[in-house]
Amino acid sequence: KEYERIDDKALREGVMKENFLENHAVHDTLSGQNRVEIYEIYRKINCDELLCILKFGTSINGYPGIVHGGITATIFDNTFGWLLMACSLPPAFTANLNINYRDPIYPNTFLRLKTKLLSVNGRKIIMDASMENCLTGKIVADSTTLFIMMKKNVE
Repeated sequence: KEYERIDDKALREGVMKENFLENHAVHDTLSGQNRVEIYEIYRKINCDELLCILKFGTSINGYPGIVHGGITATIFDNTFGWLLMACSLPPAFTANLNINYRDPIYPNTFLRLKTKLLSVNGRKIIMDASMENCLTGKIVADSTTLFIMMKKNVE
């Protein structure tokens, strides 16, 4: 077993269930039929990497028949947040998110999103990710990000 699913249990138990799901952009508002239909998150065992399986529906397009780039950006950003939690890092926020859109993402296409922790230097966390079409293997988008850990004495 190379990967273990981490979202299922986390979103249905404890503090995440009570304080995280309601009104969450990805796991509530955008989740469901014709929106983000599948978003499963798996952690690679003994490694600071995640693998997500995605399927976007038909109601989150920008240009007709193509998933809106903002949806793709939101999924990248959210998945980077999951990677922080999976790595047991303290709370942090997106300071910079770079995305290269390489190929259109069509609704009802299964996608594989891989994220990896690259470095932690002080409060700075660097991660990268790539999203590929499961059918063709083609990279449709990739991303790098800088997250900044919260200061310990936030008032």
